[in-house]
Amino acid sequence: MTTVADNTHAAELSALIPAQETGALAIQRNDPECDGRGIRIAVFDTGVDPAALHLKTTTDGKPKIIDIVDTTGSGDVDMKKVVKLGDDRSFKTLTGRTFKVPEAWACPSGEVRVGVKAAFELFPTPLIRRLKRKRKEDWEKKARAVTRAAEAEETAAKDKTPDDEARLKELKARVGALSSHVGGYADHGPVLDCIAFNNGTEWMAVVADETVTDLSSVSPMGDYKQRQEYGLFSDEDQMSYSFKFYADGDILSIVTTSGSHGTHVAGILGAHDESSSERNGVAPGVQVVSVKIGDGRLDSMETGAGIIRGVNAAIDNGCHLINMSFGEASAVPNAGHVVRALQDAVREKGIIFIGSASNSGPALSTLGCPGGLSSALIGVGAYASSALMASSYALPHPVPDVQYTWSSRGPTPDGATGVCISAPGGAITDVPTYNLKSTQLMNGTSMSSPNMCGSAAVLLSALMKRGIPWSPFSVRKALENTAKPLSGSTPLDNGQGVAQVDKALDLLVNHRDDLSFLPEYKVEAGYFAMGGRGIYLRDPGHFTQDRVEAIVSVTPSFHKDTPKEDLIHFECPLSLVCDKSWVNVASFLLMNNSTRSFGVHVNTGDLEPGLHYTEIRAYRVGDADAGPVFRVPVTVCKPTPLAAPQSTATTSAVMSAGAVKRYFYAVPSGVTGCKVTVTGGAFEGSRRFILHAVQLAHQKPFNNAELHRFFALRERETTTFELAINGDRGLEVCVAQWWSSAGACDITITVEFIGLDLRGDRTFAGPARLDALCTLGKVTLQPKVQYTTLERVIFPVRAGTVRPLREERNVLIDGSHMYALELSYSFSLSDKANVYPVLPGVSDFLYEGDMHNQLWMIFDDNNRILQRGDAFPNRYKTDLKKGSYTIVYQLRHSSKSKLEDMKESHILLIQKLKSPLSASVYSVQPGTTAQQSFSKMDLVRGRSVPVFVEPVKASKLPKDAAHGDVLSGTITMAADAQVRTRLNRRERKKRTDHPEWSTWCVRALVTKGKVKPAETTSSSSKKSKKNKKNKAYKDAIKAADLDFIKSATKDDVDVLAEIGERHAGALDVQLAVITKRFDLTDSKESLLPLIEEAVDSVDTRALAEYFGRTDVVEEETQEAKDAAAKRKEDMTSTKSNLIALLLLQLKCALELEGDARTNTARTAITNAKRWTDPYKDSKWALSLAKYHMAREEYGQALQCIGDETSKDAFELKQQLFDKLGWTDLFDSRSVHVLFPSARPLFVE
Repeated sequence: MTTVADNTHAAELSALIPAQETGALAIQRNDPECDGRGIRIAVFDTGVDPAALHLKTTTDGKPKIIDIVDTTGSGDVDMKKVVKLGDDRSFKTLTGRTFKVPEAWACPSGEVRVGVKAAFELFPTPLIRRLKRKRKEDWEKKARAVTRAAEAEETAAKDKTPDDEARLKELKARVGALSSHVGGYADHGPVLDCIAFNNGTEWMAVVADETVTDLSSVSPMGDYKQRQEYGLFSDEDQMSYSFKFYADGDILSIVTTSGSHGTHVAGILGAHDESSSERNGVAPGVQVVSVKIGDGRLDSMETGAGIIRGVNAAIDNGCHLINMSFGEASAVPNAGHVVRALQDAVREKGIIFIGSASNSGPALSTLGCPGGLSSALIGVGAYASSALMASSYALPHPVPDVQYTWSSRGPTPDGATGVCISAPGGAITDVPTYNLKSTQLMNGTSMSSPNMCGSAAVLLSALMKRGIPWSPFSVRKALENTAKPLSGSTPLDNGQGVAQVDKALDLLVNHRDDLSFLPEYKVEAGYFAMGGRGIYLRDPGHFTQDRVEAIVSVTPSFHKDTPKEDLIHFECPLSLVCDKSWVNVASFLLMNNSTRSFGVHVNTGDLEPGLHYTEIRAYRVGDADAGPVFRVPVTVCKPTPLAAPQSTATTSAVMSAGAVKRYFYAVPSGVTGCKVTVTGGAFEGSRRFILHAVQLAHQKPFNNAELHRFFALRERETTTFELAINGDRGLEVCVAQWWSSAGACDITITVEFIGLDLRGDRTFAGPARLDALCTLGKVTLQPKVQYTTLERVIFPVRAGTVRPLREERNVLIDGSHMYALELSYSFSLSDKANVYPVLPGVSDFLYEGDMHNQLWMIFDDNNRILQRGDAFPNRYKTDLKKGSYTIVYQLRHSSKSKLEDMKESHILLIQKLKSPLSASVYSVQPGTTAQQSFSKMDLVRGRSVPVFVEPVKASKLPKDAAHGDVLSGTITMAADAQVRTRLNRRERKKRTDHPEWSTWCVRALVTKGKVKPAETTSSSSKKSKKNKKNKAYKDAIKAADLDFIKSATKDDVDVLAEIGERHAGALDVQLAVITKRFDLTDSKESLLPLIEEAVDSVDTRALAEYFGRTDVVEEETQEAKDAAAKRKEDMTSTKSNLIALLLLQLKCALELEGDARTNTARTAITNAKRWTDPYKDSKWALSLAKYHMAREEYGQALQCIGDETSKDAFELKQQLFDKLGWTDLFDSRSVHVLFPSARPLFVE
């Protein structure tokens, strides 16, 4: 029962940002000045909002945010355009607006830089959605008023002048045009004029949207680092922004936040509430450098360039710590240029890196990169304390301190624990002001990482005040050696436990002169191969013998500036200890400044199935209380034995809130899938669970074969899930009760393995044979092949060019310079389609990849950006209309030769088919007299049957398919009744090559081409060959003349006339000549006689007769068919050329005045209607619109424009709206978004 009480809830308020759990509050209570003062933290995230409520100042009055940097390049504006000021200090912007530089602005050079930026490119998606809703509401009010007026005018005309058909037609067209315009409403957002100038000492800038008419109403701002200035774009958006300047003013970086995440992170580690310390962050005295690595162009995903350049920003600003609450699954741990840059920051510059372990638990080895997978970095797991539950979650039934269910677990694939330490993983603190709220609850390892980072800042602040030196590795050792373990957990769950920085401070103070604390101890554990960072036994091959022998090598790595004398005298006697009897190791090791090795025996024979974890700890002799100098993790996941032909394992478990049960299986050979069934026992109510099954594969991310399900279970209720797996590998099936789902319960878990192997090459170059083998149990077969995508092979338009990037932001810690390679690819679509590009060998990797960056953009013919992407391009699928497009890649690397090798690299354009293509499947070999389609059949263990797949018929191939492309799809073997696909939201976003257990990916090579008809051998062949030779000669001359016409200039008018005379009877040449002269001459009227002459030369009667009847081939000979085809080709060409000439006639007529214009235009339109409907032909749209515009039939003109998307159509539509007085309904400034004058900057 709840009663009313006078309670200040001080404890709950102070726990909204937990600081007591890690000991940070204890240090501050002992010495309030040790609250992070003097410490700087770089927040690698979506950016930190300088307008956030509690991120203004530190506890000692200094600016909280000392620099704000966008390292992704998403806010970069090209400012190379220099404009001289007029005598009145006026100038014109790139959008065509005229401004005056106020007298108060010092501009001694007399010139400004101008650029343009679409505001929505700077705004995060949630803000764009909010603004679009509001802007649409305002726009629709205006649209309704205009529409009512137009409808009223039409109604009045019907009453007053019912016989004026022309007027009524026009008014009806206006109403219709309005309706279409309203229905096609699109908001491209504000367009910002960017203006920069140098005041004699520094660069200053302003941005002006359409509401700014006088620059005196805005205040110029300088570099945020120098001035701590920021602004809001508008009162409505409440979006803050600041400036950075690069390349001596050539680049203006408008820095905004790409999401709320980074501000929340900064609030946890360093918020300062001047009125109430209860709302302070963990280290309220710390200063923050906002480093935006979440690219707004990519929905805030991090990029390699953003992270690498972020390291430079952290170094330039003298940061002591980096917090990065970002990460991805990685195929290779502890590898890649991005990871190396972060490690260099730690090892070379002494910066402590703290990162989130990831939120992909509770199964083992689900860590994210970089925080959980990389040496030298501190990976943080997330736990929920009882105080946090009470303050932030308002749970009616509090539960004991527990690791969050979703917090990722170790070990890394190469054996390191991955999770170093844990901290509270939730908080209610600041978010950007554009959210129209000041604080928000968020949870995740994204929150535990800054909590740990803030706690570390408090620790460093105390060390700094005491004058005690530290290294990233001494701090890590102190944190790990003083952490408080969570009950019932292992270091794989929460590292060494929950950080206790007050105890870590004591340890570092007491060992200030202990040289053994300073270096990084690089551990390499080899059992089958060298290179692991621990011992990790999981796959069946690890258990073929009862004992595994490993050699462990340990190398101390000191900072390069360590005095040589210290290196010479470093000697550390170590006691090696392991608390498990199944691990044997020597008891003593003398460590010096060299690599030392020792043997380890892991005896797995007597271990029970399940998880076994221990560590080999190396203690300094005589100083065990200081904790281990280094650790060697040993993880054994011993599988439950399954004796063949056993295919099912059942176990029971008693669960409670946060409980995790793990089961390991050695998957039998030939198994391709498993079904996991969870059944509830006798308990009241319902409980929430996660079922998490993971099968690791070498050099593939853990989510390559993963089942992750969130479900609720009631008493006696059963639920079943399926997963595709591989035989001869280990499998973990993990069941966890949700951390906040209170109440004990019992459940039963049954794992059933399914064996259906499909052998043979699944890339088809023609008819193909596969063999289905049932390896376990019984399967009902009913094969089905469906191709869903077309993989188009596209080569660059030309070999790419490698260029050095500016040094300012593109030099690595080791002094290496960065180079960029830009590759351009063109493609066209015959119909609308969903597409994305893949650069083979590059696109699947981010942190572990060899490229420093791989940003790509898709442009239309107007240079408008339609999509952007980076690594994992299937996240950036986009729908495109029929048309031509260009994809541009920018690859970055410090090796010029590496990029030179990629100058001709092809891409794959993955194009979703409009509808799936099916291929015929047979059980008996096609092409034989016994050919038979595959019908449903049962397959029992040990039996194999062939499956024959026919190629897709050429007539069914997609129009866009070319020879060498690939159709990609699946073959599903089991009957529909046996296959249940229950993909949750998380699975649908995962990799597309993750099939269900009876489905395999198949690919079919496209073979497409034309075959020349056989040559005739009749008696007239000699004459035919002679005629062909003569025709070839004439065709060559004609082709040469047509090529000349394409490149002709005004100086070639006489030559064009000669060509026209030489080909007087060739309508296509006449059309080409007149079209070119139309483009070159200012006097269109002079071309009308030529057009009329060409039109008159057409035998329109013969043309009409041909298209008015069906051309029947009387004799079915090849010669007759060829003649009919040739006649059809000629007549179709003549008709097409005639229509094109009539269109030219209309265009010329529109240049005339008065009746001549009207009559000539009407004649052209009337004649065209005999052969086509010009009002349905997009080529005629703009000319017809201009024709009606000249007649003041503005509504009909708008209907003619219709959906045309060219710049000419846009500008004509704008003129029509102006004439109709509908200017409020037309966004004229969106021309700079739809038709940019230049492509945007990539990452310069």
